[in-house]
Amino acid sequence: MNSSNFWTVKTQLVEIPIETVGTTKTSFKFPTQDFLRGKFIVSIEAFNVSDVPVAPNSGFAVITATNMQNAFLTLYEQNPEPVDAQGIESSGEGQWNELIPLISLHRVQNTTPSPFTRGLTLFQPRVVIWEKSYIQLANGTTLGNAAATSFLLQVGYVGNAGDKK
Repeated sequence: MNSSNFWTVKTQLVEIPIETVGTTKTSFKFPTQDFLRGKFIVSIEAFNVSDVPVAPNSGFAVITATNMQNAFLTLYEQNPEPVDAQGIESSGEGQWNELIPLISLHRVQNTTPSPFTRGLTLFQPRVVIWEKSYIQLANGTTLGNAAATSFLLQVGYVGNAGDKK
């Protein structure tokens, strides 16, 4: 195996439920992700209603493709570089991945007649602090949700930290 390749060993579906109909909020924090605490995140995939119509935990409709185009992911995480290429030591935790367009994490292309998936977005293994991470909408946009909705992400990880509780 080439060391530049990552293999998703395990995955966890992560949901941000939005119960408020017609919400005017523009930033949505992740609920606590106890099972992912201390795990090394290696991939993230985003879904919209065309891919997965209903979120399995809440039963809410998943966000629309338009919502996805206006949404951006910010991850608060431990610095994945203990020492960088310049020999400078890590400064601990921070928003090392800020405002990632959610659409760039969307792999499923529901094209007619031949749907397909693009390559999975991979990360240098990193520990994410989910409670400080969030999805934000572009300035001047709202979800415009007529019913409760959810952001839905498939998170690939490696590691056993936090498995025993």
